[in-house]
Amino acid sequence: MVPKEKIKEYFEQEIENQGKLMELLYRDKKLLNEERFEEFATELLQRAKKAYWGSMAMVLMFFLLGSMHLINLYLVNTSSFGPFDVYLGYGYILISFAGVIFPTKEYYGIRGSMTMLLKLLEADKETVHKNTPELGKA
Repeated sequence: MVPKEKIKEYFEQEIENQGKLMELLYRDKKLLNEERFEEFATELLQRAKKAYWGSMAMVLMFFLLGSMHLINLYLVNTSSFGPFDVYLGYGYILISFAGVIFPTKEYYGIRGSMTMLLKLLEADKETVHKNTPELGKA
């Protein structure tokens, strides 16, 4: 069983260590102060999922932009395209590959810690229910 103070200390320490990466909204801080940890974890998971899929849409956009740029360069092959256009197409594709790595790392970090918190809270509830005597049984 994990005491509530330890959970609060953990999140305060995470916020200090990660700085800008894990900024909490006023609502999140209010949930932490009211010790509604399950609601806090589910909200953070939902927000991380939305941010992850939004960043994946941007990654897809950059990849398609670079691909169309290179396809247009090699299929049309007019004299108006120069080496800058080749570098630009490859640059868009490299940006898309780099854009996959960082949001994925951040998403799975948040997802892992929040699911662990939810499992700990669920285990605490199960131990509380097991320890309480059942009335009406003889």
